[in-house]
Amino acid sequence: MGTAGPRELAEIKESFQEQLRLLGTDYTDMGFVHCIDEEDCRQVLPGGLWDYMKSLRSPGAIRHLGLSSHNPETVRRFLETGRWTW
Repeated sequence: MGTAGPRELAEIKESFQEQLRLLGTDYTDMGFVHCIDEEDCRQVLPGGLWDYMKSLRSPGAIRHLGLSSHNPETVRRFLETGRWTW
């Protein structure tokens, strides 16, 4: 997805499908949540975004997952949730 994309899960799902359609493919190599801060971390986890992204790995719609943050402590807390899979 592009830079500042949608924030609501329903919009993200719709946007992801639209991106695949526009690219003429049924998968993307990378699903990435950019610049997670403390507030985003609260949205990404309880809001289901990360679980949604993980669910797209099994059928191969997303091959790899990633995230970024300007705050290493936020990433550390995210990793400690156990929702990250290698």
